[in-house]
Amino acid sequence: MFSKWIWYLFLYDFMFIVSLVVIFMCTYTGISFARLTSWSKQNVILGKILMALLFLLLKNHTDEFKDIEYGPFSAIPGVRESRRIVCDKTITLEDLRSGKKFEDGMFTVSQKIDIHRRDKQEKAIYLEKVEPYHIPYGALLPKGLDNILVIGRCISGDHESLASYRMIADCMAMGEGAAIASKLAIQGNCAPRNIQVGKLLKEMSLRGYLQ
Repeated sequence: MFSKWIWYLFLYDFMFIVSLVVIFMCTYTGISFARLTSWSKQNVILGKILMALLFLLLKNHTDEFKDIEYGPFSAIPGVRESRRIVCDKTITLEDLRSGKKFEDGMFTVSQKIDIHRRDKQEKAIYLEKVEPYHIPYGALLPKGLDNILVIGRCISGDHESLASYRMIADCMAMGEGAAIASKLAIQGNCAPRNIQVGKLLKEMSLRGYLQ
């Protein structure tokens, strides 16, 4: 029993060190690895080493975590927000608060807004419930460009709305919608912007995305 509590105390201290490394990584930018500062690069590497050690400690020295799995992880840390593309339609905070239903809405999002602060003037974590709202097909169509669809966190939306629709399940739904739209564009011999959107929405509905 005594040795078990010693391990828990050690793990607590270890997690404190990991937290410090995460804080030091706050200067990291998700735009490109080349633009990382040397200080941030060192902490990205150190963070990976510490997390691997934490995994081994938990797996080999605790009963509660003996079956945990580790990885795989990307070469650089993922970030919640970087560049967003300006598209035919833009999702806004007011759309989330009002539960906007777009005429070209592909699926519904109900995830709350979850923002971690960018500087000391903001709250550490900002949460706000939303009314279920649509992701419109137009938010995937970059302005001034043809034959390109964007999906995931880079679709057209403001800072607050991104903090809701960035969830993996919603990004996967965007990808499925984009794939269907691409098929319709090929079949219709037209640009994705000129497809029959009704057919896209019908297919999304058949797959359970629209009720």
